[in-house]
Amino acid sequence: MDRPVPNLRYVAEDGCTGYGESSYRLVHALRSFGMAVQYQTFHQATNAEPPRLDRHSRDTHARKVPVGAPTIAHLVPEHYRHVRNLVSDGPLIAHTVWETDKLPSHWPPLINALDALIVPCEWNRDVFSASGVTVPIHVVPHVACDPVPGDGGVPIDLPDDVVVFYTIARWDPRKAPWLAIRAWTSVPIRRSSSSCSPPAEEIPRSRGGTPTPTRPPLSTI
Repeated sequence: MDRPVPNLRYVAEDGCTGYGESSYRLVHALRSFGMAVQYQTFHQATNAEPPRLDRHSRDTHARKVPVGAPTIAHLVPEHYRHVRNLVSDGPLIAHTVWETDKLPSHWPPLINALDALIVPCEWNRDVFSASGVTVPIHVVPHVACDPVPGDGGVPIDLPDDVVVFYTIARWDPRKAPWLAIRAWTSVPIRRSSSSCSPPAEEIPRSRGGTPTPTRPPLSTI
């Protein structure tokens, strides 16, 4: 049986990133409700090739959208102008997210050049609007994945004097994990003896009471 002609183009990353996984779940949800979607991968420019769109590796639908169909660009705003040049025949809708209460200063003009914006929560709608985004903003929550069995709450038996700071991030300018490392190596360690008492700075001392300005070692994986 012939598949219906897609009436929406969805452009996203192709890989196990936050953008890649959330776009895949949304495309799957749209198709489960009967919407025909053309799912495409955005490739950034290289020294040898300009930006381009290809069929997404997880897409099983080969048919293309007709001229004038809308496109959702589920990407960071720096890529929107390239997508616009590649799909200049219909409405272009941005889909992105931001984690703090103020956008990067160059984001609003890039978003306002499109026709609308999708964000995953009401708080993000307020942040984008307050930062100068003027196009219509629509809230579409991320699609939750299937539950993953946990470990049953088994403790990892860390010594009482070990403090763990945990972060997962791709090593790129957007996530900037080196800033977390810099914070660890530059901010004094503070520890509270109980959850109700104020924190007191802890300075390890050598035998005889001489301050030793050291800190626990930093381990990376």
